[in-house]
Amino acid sequence: MKTSVKVVLTVIGIHFTVSVTWAQVHDAFGDTLGHGAFRKEMGQTANTDGEVVTGITHYSEGSPIKLWLHDDASVTYSMATDDTIYSVLQQFTGEDYNAGSDLVEGIQTEDHANYYKPWDRVEEVPAYKSIRRNNVFTDIDVLYYFGRSGPKMALILQPGSSPTSIQIQYTGQDSLGVDLAGMLALYQGEYQIRLNEAYAYQVDESYDIIAVGWTPYYAVDGNSGIVSFEFDTYDTNLPLIFQIGPPPLGGG
Repeated sequence: MKTSVKVVLTVIGIHFTVSVTWAQVHDAFGDTLGHGAFRKEMGQTANTDGEVVTGITHYSEGSPIKLWLHDDASVTYSMATDDTIYSVLQQFTGEDYNAGSDLVEGIQTEDHANYYKPWDRVEEVPAYKSIRRNNVFTDIDVLYYFGRSGPKMALILQPGSSPTSIQIQYTGQDSLGVDLAGMLALYQGEYQIRLNEAYAYQVDESYDIIAVGWTPYYAVDGNSGIVSFEFDTYDTNLPLIFQIGPPPLGGG
C-alpha cells in the first residue's frame, strides 16, 4: 500500500506540483525488518476487572515495551512486571492538534489470530506492520512501525507544516527529562521508558533521502509533561521527517 504526498515547487513565480510516493514504511536506515506487528483490537482484550477494553484500535506484539494505540491517536506504553503493569500515556496536544485524525492500517501480515475467551469467541484477527495517523496536526502525520531493534515512531511533516505545531504530553510517569545520550527518559519507580533522540531528514521528488545537518532536540516542560522539538533550517518545499526509535543492530 502506498500513499502520496504533494510537493509544490516554485520556479519564477510558477507553481509546479510534484507527487512524491511514500512506501508504507520509509526509514532513513532502511530498518524495516523487525518481527513486531500491530494486532487489531476486536474485543479479545479485557482489563483487570474482566471488562472488555474499549477505546483501543491496535496493540503491538513482539517487543518488551507494549504499545496500545487509542482511538484519539494517543498511545499507552506499558511494561509488564511480576506484580503489576507500569505504563505511560503519550497524548498529542496544542492548538493545532486534530483529535479526528484518520487511521490507516499498513501492510497486513500473513498471521491471523484466534481468541477463545469466557466472554466471546474472536477469530481471524489481523495484524499490520505499521499504523499511520494522518493529520494529527495540520499536514503532519504520525507513523508507527517496527525496526530490527524495536518499535519506532516517525513524525512526517508535509510541505507547508511546521515543527512548532508538534506538542506531545506524557502522563503517568514520576518524572521525565533528557538524558546524556539525548534520549527522552520517562521514569516510573525503578522502571523507565526511553525514546531515542530523533533523527531528521527530508525526501526529494526522486525519493532520495536528504540529511538536514541538525538534530531535533527534545524540549521538555517537566511541570506539564509537554515535549516539543528544537529544530533548525530546512527546505520547506520538501517533506521533513523526525524519526524516533532505536537504530538497527550494528548502528546502521
